[in-house]
Amino acid sequence: MTSEPQFFVGVGVAKAGTSWFGRYFADHPEVWFSPVKELHVFDQLLVPDCSVFTRRFDRRIERLASREVPHTDRTAGLLDGSLARRRMVEAPSLDETVDLYRQFFLERAGSVKARGEITPSYSLLPTAGYQAIRQAFPEAVFLLVLRDPVERFWSHLRFKQSREEGFDAIDQFESMLEGSGAAARNDYADLFGRLFPAVPPDQLLTLFYEDVFVDGSVAEVERVTARLGIEAVAPELSQVVKQSPPADLPHQLGQIASARFAGAYEATAAAFGRLPERWLRNRERAR
Repeated sequence: MTSEPQFFVGVGVAKAGTSWFGRYFADHPEVWFSPVKELHVFDQLLVPDCSVFTRRFDRRIERLASREVPHTDRTAGLLDGSLARRRMVEAPSLDETVDLYRQFFLERAGSVKARGEITPSYSLLPTAGYQAIRQAFPEAVFLLVLRDPVERFWSHLRFKQSREEGFDAIDQFESMLEGSGAAARNDYADLFGRLFPAVPPDQLLTLFYEDVFVDGSVAEVERVTARLGIEAVAPELSQVVKQSPPADLPHQLGQIASARFAGAYEATAAAFGRLPERWLRNRERAR
């Protein structure tokens, strides 16, 4: 009797290496990774600020279905995944969404050892969202990658500046710090309060971005592959995906941000018993 492939879901956080992990899983011979890396199913339904994703997927479906886009295995997978995702979010009830979500992976995974997806904004889900994922896959492994709050926020602003004409990361730093979704994603205490009640400790795999991508710890990636029951294919940790343009954060703004995110530092230290060196340095800025 063969065991069912291990299901996993990456639940964030944004700007913490989730695109790198998506590429790693997509290239892994023993993994079926959703061709639509970020399915945005449960956040679309349960997080008010995520309703925008429907329009994005509608535009993608229209573009992929047109004759202007070359037909390849990749584009066929993207179209199939996007259409399946539409059926999930348009289902009449959350229970039916859960059934379609499970069916999506069961029907497509084939002969693999693990299957899954990564949607960073699942870090915004209410507890009911994580429970819905476990309803679909009771033994799901939840992969959570945490990044120093100040550096994660600064990376987000630099990325936004590179994409949006007229946005200046320095000029708008403090206003974004006070009232943006980017700042809200750093409320790790709130995240833990929503996630931990729904996910048993042995089904939650938490990494620190700094351990993997700053210190280059292959052992941390191997911890992931071991938990998923797949071969530890050697990772290329230097190939960061969707990296924000480099820029130094002015010291004064760093102090302000460290004070703003003090609760995230304390909650993370309390939950996991340690903080990486960069976290400790940034936490001390506010003291």
